[in-house]
Amino acid sequence: MNDYPAMHGPSRPDWNCLACGEPWPCITRKRQLKDLCHSNIRVLVNYMSPYLRDAHREIGGMSTAEITERFVGWCSRPLLRLRPQDQAIEDRSGNQKVDPGVEGLLADDDTPPGFSSP
Repeated sequence: MNDYPAMHGPSRPDWNCLACGEPWPCITRKRQLKDLCHSNIRVLVNYMSPYLRDAHREIGGMSTAEITERFVGWCSRPLLRLRPQDQAIEDRSGNQKVDPGVEGLLADDDTPPGFSSP
């Protein structure tokens, strides 16, 4: 068993999150990616582009603009919406702990198609 937090990866071809069931990329995955890429917009868009290409082929019932917004439109904006499960949790001693899903990083199998890791 590995120590990775739940991976908020895409379920295909429906493109919902494997961990939380929300449309992917979910808010937790967006936070993970922004943290991983140090909020570098160019790196985020570059990372998400192969997913965007595949989603255009696989998602039906959404316009090109809606799919583009969902996959790369968020990259240049701050993530303001917090859900209760995404917020820091206090332990018994009053110290704040962050939900492990928010601070997780990429696993080896989370590299998008056509993207090579350093």
